[in-house]
Amino acid sequence: MHRAKSLVCAAIVTAFCTTWQAQGQITSPTAAAVDTLDDVGNEPAFVFCNLDNAVLTVADSAYSSVEWLAYDYDSADFVQTIGTGAQCSITAEGRYRARVETPDGVQAYTCWCFAPQVTLQARIDSVDCTNIYLSASATSDAMQYVNPLTNETVSREQTLTYTVSAADSVVEQTADSHWALTSPTDSTTYVVRAVNTAGAWQTDTLVNGPWAVTSDFSYEVRDRDVSNEVSSEGAWSAPVDVEMTQNAQGNITAYEWVMGEAARLYEKNPVYTFKETGTYTLTLTVTDENSGCSATSDEQELTVTDAYPRFSERFHSQRRRRQRRIPAVVQVAAFVSHCHHESLGTQGLRVERPANGLGRHHIGRESRRGNVFLCGRRRRI
Repeated sequence: MHRAKSLVCAAIVTAFCTTWQAQGQITSPTAAAVDTLDDVGNEPAFVFCNLDNAVLTVADSAYSSVEWLAYDYDSADFVQTIGTGAQCSITAEGRYRARVETPDGVQAYTCWCFAPQVTLQARIDSVDCTNIYLSASATSDAMQYVNPLTNETVSREQTLTYTVSAADSVVEQTADSHWALTSPTDSTTYVVRAVNTAGAWQTDTLVNGPWAVTSDFSYEVRDRDVSNEVSSEGAWSAPVDVEMTQNAQGNITAYEWVMGEAARLYEKNPVYTFKETGTYTLTLTVTDENSGCSATSDEQELTVTDAYPRFSERFHSQRRRRQRRIPAVVQVAAFVSHCHHESLGTQGLRVERPANGLGRHHIGRESRRGNVFLCGRRRRI
C-alpha cells in the first residue's frame, strides 16, 4: 500500500514540476536520504524519513520569514499552514511547500516526504534444553520515486537490521533474521525489532519458558552440643549433621542428592548425618519433568575424620574433699596412649561419663565386634 502510494505521489510530482518554479532548497537533518534532481529546472526534493522524528529544513539562509504548507488533496492546493521558521516537524507522508520571503522576493520550495514502513512477524522455531531458536520475516516499503526528466522509477537501496532483546537487555543484533539463544529457565519475553534504512521500525513479541534448568547448591554443618574438631584443611569429625541448600534455576520438579557412597536423598533441602569417616563427593541433579531437561551440579567435597571428643563443660575432681576446677576444655587425648593399638589406632575411642559430669569417667574403645573394652584401670579426670 505504501509503495503504491509513493508511486502515485511521485507521478503527481512529475506533473507538478512542469508548472511550479522551485529551486530544491528543502533538506532534512533527520532523513535517511534526500535526493534533489539537479538536472530538472525546478529541482524538487525527495525526502525519505522516519515519521517519529522527521524534520524539514530550508537550506536558503537569506530569508526573513518562512511559512510551511501541506498539500491538501481535496482542494488540490497548498492551503494548510503547519509551521513557521527554518525547520518544520512533519507527521505524515505527502507533499510540502516552504514559502520563503527573501530580499529578492518570495520563493517557494517544494518536496515530497516518503516514510517507508516495516511489517514484521517473529516466531519460535524450536526449543531444547540448551537453545531456543527464533526467526523473523520482515518487509519494507520501497524507497523510490519517479524521475520527472526521464519518467523512470528511481530506487534507493533498502536494508533491514534486527534486534532481539529479553529481560530489558539486548541479547542479539544482526542483519540476519535467525537466532540461537540460551534456553530460558523462567518465563521470558523476547522482543524482535526490525528497522529499515529510513529508520522506520516494527516490533513483534514472543513468550517462552520455563524450559531449561541449571543446578547448584551449598551446604552448612550444623552446630552440635559436643563441638566437632576442625582440622586446618577444614575436615570435620564424625558424626556430622550437614544441611543442604539447593540453588537451582528453572521449573524444578525432582531433586536427587548424591552424598558420595553414603546415601541418595530426594528432598528439596535435606539434612543428612555423616557417621563414618571419609571424603564424600556431593552433587545435586535437578529435573524439569515437563520439559524433560535435567542438570547436574559441579562436585563439592566434604571430609569427615576420626571421632575426637571434646567437652566444653567443666569437670570437677573428687580426689580431694575440696573441689577444684579443671580447665574449661578437657580433652581425653592424654589417655589415647592407653587405648592405642597398631591396627586400630584411636579409631572408636569412647568416653563414658556420669550425667552430672562428676566421678569416674571410663575411657574405652569399641572393637570391630561392637564390644567395649576399658583401657587399663578406671581413671578419674
